[in-house]
Amino acid sequence: MGSLQFLLGKINKYYYRLAIIDPDLKKIKVEIIPLIDFADNEELKEILKREHNFREDILVGELGQLISLTEQELENENLLRDRLINLDKLLTELGAVELEFNKDELDD
Repeated sequence: MGSLQFLLGKINKYYYRLAIIDPDLKKIKVEIIPLIDFADNEELKEILKREHNFREDILVGELGQLISLTEQELENENLLRDRLINLDKLLTELGAVELEFNKDELDD
C-alpha cells in the first residue's frame, strides 16, 4: 500500500504531477496536482475546491483532484490526457498563475 508519484510534465500552459495511489486496488485512485501558484489567489483555491472537487493535502499544502479509474481506464492514453487538457483550459480561464520552479530538474 502506498503511492507512486511522477511528474507528467506540461500539457499546454501548466505543469502537472500525478500521484497513483494504491495501484493494487481494483479502482485506482489518481490525484492530479496542477503546479500553480496560489500565494496571491486564495479565491482560485476556493473555487477549485467548491466547484471542481479539488481537495487540499494539509501535510504538504498542495491542491489536487482525486479521481478513481479502473486499470483499463488508466491504460487508455487519451482519458487522462483529455482530462488534463480540460483542466488546463479551466485554469487558464480562471487566471491561474504557473508555479515557478527549476524546469531543468525535470530531466534528472
